[in-house]
Amino acid sequence: MVQLQKFGAIRYYEDDDIINWEPELRIKECFGIRTFWDLQQNQAKHSEEEWQEKMIQLEMRVSQIEEFRKNCFFSSLDFGKSISGVGNKRISLTIGIKVIKMIS
Repeated sequence: MVQLQKFGAIRYYEDDDIINWEPELRIKECFGIRTFWDLQQNQAKHSEEEWQEKMIQLEMRVSQIEEFRKNCFFSSLDFGKSISGVGNKRISLTIGIKVIKMIS
């Protein structure tokens, strides 16, 4: 665990650690975030609304492509859980866990 002044305690873990904590959870989706954003060295560009919109569109297009997810700055994971429904039916439920982790 690392203690940072602005963000508090940060714990590092692997994706599978979460599933080990709660075996019924499954990773439903994984997104790569900030694959290209920081490649722009001109910091003044980062505050331009047009540049931001174009960059967000680009980031969204590559966010689920494996090769880009491996090289992103953050990873966002959505988890789901199946629960028993009425009778023998199973209900798939996306629970409110959004994990964003920094890729080192």
